[in-house]
Amino acid sequence: MAPTGMEAGPLALPQRMANPQRSMSKPLVEVLKVGKRGELVLPRRVRNSLKLQEGDEVILTVVDSRIILERRARNFGAYLDVISTAVGPKRDE
Repeated sequence: MAPTGMEAGPLALPQRMANPQRSMSKPLVEVLKVGKRGELVLPRRVRNSLKLQEGDEVILTVVDSRIILERRARNFGAYLDVISTAVGPKRDE
């Protein structure tokens, strides 16, 4: 069986992150403890690298035994407006 980059244990990087040609930035790995109420505190390095501010929203996705956190656009409506402007008006066929 070919290695997938996941055999080294729970802190192993996915192959897409372990391959330096596909990822331009160095991965940031932190170990967190779960608090009494299930809370996780993101370390300052993580918050700074994602430019997270108090009140920002993140999207949490669970895939198998992994948790993926992604920064949500601060003003999603404005983001969609920019995209629709860049694409141009919808044409009638």
